[in-house]
Amino acid sequence: MNDGHKIGSGSTNNSVPERIAKLEVVLPTLATKTDVEKASHEVTKWVVGTMVGGVGLFIVIMTFVLNNAVPKTSAPTGTQPSPIIIQVPAQALQPPPQAK
Repeated sequence: MNDGHKIGSGSTNNSVPERIAKLEVVLPTLATKTDVEKASHEVTKWVVGTMVGGVGLFIVIMTFVLNNAVPKTSAPTGTQPSPIIIQVPAQALQPPPQAK
């Protein structure tokens, strides 16, 4: 890359116009401050978006695991609660005698 020339020294075999021509060839490929700032903002946007998505995915997975890791406790199927029986006396079923 150095081509045998000392960088920054005034004693080179190339003339000034040749050196300027080389710089003009390379110059369009160099990034400007705007390009660097734009790339930095884009990387920041992707990092923040990835972090938000990762935290959301973590919360969803942990919710699923914690809800399904412990089996639900249900009432045993063999024992059912005994039914409630209400007994009504026979006198209460007869209509009251009518007065004449």
